[in-house]
Amino acid sequence: MEWLILGPLLLVVGVLLAVLLVPFDLRAESAIDAAGVTGRADARWAGGLAHFAIASGEGVSLRLMGVAVPLPARSERRADHETGRDQAGRRGERAPRGPGWAWRNRQELGRMFGRLWRTLGLRGGVEGLVGLGDPADTALLHGVLSALAPRGATFVVAVEPAWLDEALQLRGWARARLWPAHVLVVSLGFLLRAEDRRVLLGGADLGQTGERDG
Repeated sequence: MEWLILGPLLLVVGVLLAVLLVPFDLRAESAIDAAGVTGRADARWAGGLAHFAIASGEGVSLRLMGVAVPLPARSERRADHETGRDQAGRRGERAPRGPGWAWRNRQELGRMFGRLWRTLGLRGGVEGLVGLGDPADTALLHGVLSALAPRGATFVVAVEPAWLDEALQLRGWARARLWPAHVLVVSLGFLLRAEDRRVLLGGADLGQTGERDG
């Protein structure tokens, strides 16, 4: 009888630990040329045991252990979203915070976002060929791109100028590894810090709170 209770509980705990301790491999690629823009992004967990992908021209797909999982059509997802938003409005829930709130709390939000961003170990790059048809304009553009290119091995910029012809052939890519346990620890740190907690949970701007306290 005890195993009938402990068995499912241990299974749930094991699944939660696996989700927290096994990383997600994230990948995104995009290309732009005369034909248009194409892109693909996917997330793999446990080496592909679970695989979520979204690609231009292909839509969204989900596979578990190599088996395709049916997903609702886009129109159905949109209808569900609209229904949920209407119900939230009828319950009198707080409206989403707007750009003004984000701007007033930009320092705290920027610091929190930076910490979360660093947990990804992001690597990426842009490569290709760009030309504006005029050598002077192309040289100016190439100088701007070279000045803006980040320094370091985590992001590579290899865009070559086409001096005599108009050209646009670019390919960008990004790779990251997300450890849920790491993200959870960082997120808990936000909740333990009074100012972060006030922004995330209290719904009050830091500046407004300071004025009231004063």
